[in-house]
Amino acid sequence: MGRMKDIAIDIDIANQEIDETLGFFWNYRIVNLKSDNGGDDWYCLQEVYYDMQDKPTGYLAPCIASESIEGMRNVWDMMAEAMELPPLQEEDFNKVGELRPLWA
Repeated sequence: MGRMKDIAIDIDIANQEIDETLGFFWNYRIVNLKSDNGGDDWYCLQEVYYDMQDKPTGYLAPCIASESIEGMRNVWDMMAEAMELPPLQEEDFNKVGELRPLWA
């Protein structure tokens, strides 16, 4: 995945602003990836991508990088917000026609 500016997402820390021309947005979320742990709970911080109806469509391991220290603070804040939301489950991504891991 490229840097955030390379994919031209206009998004604030609270993930309320999106670039509607792209048709998706993302945030950090905890995802329970049981299939990676023999069926037992395995909670991972992921970049989760959503369609314009707020439905999760895929996830990636997080890119933890920025072009500035202030940008890194924003990344840290976004990751902290993930801890305040309920974890997503793998089943949330296993619908026909949807992406699961974006690299698959």
